[in-house]
Parts: sequence; C-alpha cells; structure tokens
Amino acid sequence: MELKVEEAKTIEEGKHVGKIVEVQYREKPYAYTDLVIELANGIKLKAGYATKLSPVTKLGKLTQEFGAELVVDEVVNLDDVFVGKGCTFLVEKDGNFFNIIPKSVKPVEE
Repeated sequence: MELKVEEAKTIEEGKHVGKIVEVQYREKPYAYTDLVIELANGIKLKAGYATKLSPVTKLGKLTQEFGAELVVDEVVNLDDVFVGKGCTFLVEKDGNFFNIIPKSVKPVEE
C-alpha cells in the first residue's frame, strides 16, 4: 500500500470555534457517541460521551443545550440536533495529541 505524506496540522490549546459535521457511534470498549467537530482550518476532532440519553447524563444535558427536548420513552435523532451546528470548546494537548474537553462543548450563541 502506498500513502501520500501529508503536512502536519496543529492547533493551540485553549478555546476554539467549530462546526459539528458528524455524529458517530462506537461500541468497544464501551458504548460511546462521538461528535466530530471541524475547525476552520479543516482539522477534525472528536468529543466523546457515554451513549445514555436522559436529562441527567452528559449527553442528555448537551442535547438539551443544543435545543432538543428530552421526553421519556421518545426517540431523539442526534444528527438533527447536532450536525451543522456551530459550537465552542476547549482543547488540551496530551503528548502529541489534541483533545476536546467534552464538558466544554457549548452551542455558539447567535
């Protein structure tokens, strides 16, 4: 297999603004929902939340902050809630990697 060498993209630690471009789900090692957030320079980062939707979970609180109403036994389409929405968030550097602090993700105030 051949791979093209790409230029390394970096960002600074601190507060950033981006746009949620995708919601992904993973099952291993635990059930998590990832928000894929793209910055203006094209870098994509993920913020992960345990896949449990209720008014008191981190994912539930964030879903409500983005305007969804949570009603017990009703279904919420997270793509409709998050994809295409602007957000602010904090980034911290961990070795060579940059990570979003999940609890720092907030909708952009319009």
